Amino acid sequence: MTRALRGPRAGDEMRSAPAPARFRVLHFLPDLAMGGGQQVLCRHIAAMDPRLFAHHVVYFLPCHDCADAFREAGAMLHDLGPGSGLRWLSTLRRVVTLVRDESIDLLHTNGTPVDKLLGQLAALR
Repeated sequence: MTRALRGPRAGDEMRSAPAPARFRVLHFLPDLAMGGGQQVLCRHIAAMDPRLFAHHVVYFLPCHDCADAFREAGAMLHDLGPGSGLRWLSTLRRVVTLVRDESIDLLHTNGTPVDKLLGQLAALR
């Protein structure tokens, strides 16, 4: 039987394992309206262990119906505001800065063109 299965022997030092670093996830949503995708994502965030995961949610449209629910679930919200034309370049720059500053490990995009475009471009940076 190996030592790991038997446990420590008398006289062995007990060392605590270092706490694992939290996995940082950036979720993209078009808005925080009371839609199905928003509710599913909010439930998933609430169900995950906050000691292991840090959730950031970016959104682009001014509807905030679910903002309180996301905050209660433990998500950090980032309103990147609407954009059109050249403002999308500024929005992309803000997403890239957020990814860098928060050391994001995973970008989670949804089905809207805005989410996919900004997420894919940010992932390339």
